[in-house]
Amino acid sequence: RDRYLPDFIYVDCTICCVLVLQNIQETGVVHVINRKELSKEQALFLIENKDFQSGVVDNGKTIVVVSQSWCPQWKFLKKWLFNIETDEELTIYELEYDKKEFFNEFMTFKEKFWGNYEVPYLRYYIDGELVEETNYTNEDRIKSIMGL
Repeated sequence: RDRYLPDFIYVDCTICCVLVLQNIQETGVVHVINRKELSKEQALFLIENKDFQSGVVDNGKTIVVVSQSWCPQWKFLKKWLFNIETDEELTIYELEYDKKEFFNEFMTFKEKFWGNYEVPYLRYYIDGELVEETNYTNEDRIKSIMGL
């Protein structure tokens, strides 16, 4: 225990685990979301090859979100996107490209190749196939697109 922190900060880990398991049993909801950042290498590969490298979108259900950090819709979307209730595995890649040194190259690629000028921009893949593209949307629409 840290003598500078109040006692209520310390929680017995077994109690937490029991509460989480109890919640899963009661609701049947398991959050199986793999949150990943699209790496510099993956983004540059995408720009150069006009497609994702192997292992990014080719297996299972994947959403790729590209946005800019200042975007209010992206800020709101982030509050719930990574907590979608699902019992299926879902991978979500995110890229805030205004914070990257390749900002201009990525924005040009997004606008010219993908033909999208708005943020956030979401691309939905199932087993490597692009099934839908949207800008800001709601949780029900995402679940519908991804079959969750």
